[in-house]
Amino acid sequence: MIKTLQIIALFQGLFVLVVLFANRKEYKKMTFRLIFGALVSIILYIIGDDENNLFFEGVDLFLFDSSLFITFLFLFFRYYNNGKESFAKLDYLFFIPNLIYFIIELIEINSQSENFIVEIIEVLIEFTFFAYLCILFYSIINELKQHLNMLKTELKNKVIIGTAQFGLDYGIFCNPYLYFIWVCFYK
Repeated sequence: MIKTLQIIALFQGLFVLVVLFANRKEYKKMTFRLIFGALVSIILYIIGDDENNLFFEGVDLFLFDSSLFITFLFLFFRYYNNGKESFAKLDYLFFIPNLIYFIIELIEINSQSENFIVEIIEVLIEFTFFAYLCILFYSIINELKQHLNMLKTELKNKVIIGTAQFGLDYGIFCNPYLYFIWVCFYK
């Protein structure tokens, strides 16, 4: 059952990548690369970098993890919101927790026993990804609030304009004197 879901998710992911790549001219270069990286990391994770490998039984390579997707998604929303066109060199620092996590997983694979210090570092790194998710969630909520406030303002303006238009129309066309003046001078 899980392999069937993985195959369906794999085909859906590949379809989304093809559609995204076909329409790449409609996206900013940086946001396209980041969302493309996020989708590729999820597809590679689906293929078999967890305990339910699609092609290999009982193998966990730890090359691609959901943390890489979180990092790409975090950077996507960061660049989407600020509108920058080029990738800042300092933003490569956001990938350091991924590298540390990868090194920790390699240490855990090669060591026979559990190392307490390695486990503490792993938990701290996982808190980093949790912080990425919290910041991402916070930015999405703020973006939604801004859009809702803008919609409320637009709606208020439309209501005011509509009410004023209705009032003028009602006042002019229902008052015979004003209607006469309007017909004589404005038509």
